[in-house]
Amino acid sequence: MSIKKIIREANWLVPRLGLQGIALHEIGSSGFGDRLRGISLALFLARYHRVRRIYYNDFEGDLEDHRWVIFKHKLCDLIQLDGIELIETPLPFPEKTLCVEHLCHVGTGLKRYGWRQMWRLQPRSPAIRERIDDIGIDQTMIGFHVRATDMVSEVSYARGEEVIAAEAIENLGKCAAIHGTRKVFLAADNQKGRDDWGSRLTDLGFSVKVNAGTVWNENAIRHTGVDDMLVDFFGLANCCRVVRLVSSEFSRHAAWMTGRPLRYSELL
Repeated sequence: MSIKKIIREANWLVPRLGLQGIALHEIGSSGFGDRLRGISLALFLARYHRVRRIYYNDFEGDLEDHRWVIFKHKLCDLIQLDGIELIETPLPFPEKTLCVEHLCHVGTGLKRYGWRQMWRLQPRSPAIRERIDDIGIDQTMIGFHVRATDMVSEVSYARGEEVIAAEAIENLGKCAAIHGTRKVFLAADNQKGRDDWGSRLTDLGFSVKVNAGTVWNENAIRHTGVDDMLVDFFGLANCCRVVRLVSSEFSRHAAWMTGRPLRYSELL
């Protein structure tokens, strides 16, 4: 970490009199999971400074003007925070706020300290919660996240698909023994990955539930639309434990919501 970055982040922790909120300016985005890095950071700072308001700006203007932004959705339209106001705010931010510029595709070490507050995340739309309830996802289930669209990534799949699959099955077995359940909620970012793993887990004696109403779009980077993505994310977060096929910020933050502070490289 550079000296400049250390000084900048240390300045965020300096006590301020009369502070009314955290003002987070999110710069760039490569996905929903990356955007949650900023939310975790803001939640940590809100608790640290004892404020109950987060002013949020991800990008301004016509979304079509931001062609470098992969996840073209306003985060404040999708989530809310229990006990804390999350307010979409144009620049400049109000006075008496701690202004934080955050590169969400890079993140910051301080964000990891926000994991204890991630339970506050809720879907803004009641329809998302209703869909999760209809599937029947609860604490008696293990969440399993399959990120199959990363198979083209040499980093994610460098160890080989069979090695990764064997480790995932072993991890699911460990969780089944610890939590006394073989019920699994399977979330995946493409149909083939979900179908293949659904069949495999069923053959291994797991009882598998999925978001059966998913609409797939193979032309997108992740094949699920935003509503189905939210059902998958909050569904995973509603389980007793999350197991990941490969590392991702998406499933990592879902695991944080279950109360387990996964490091990025940890798979369960």
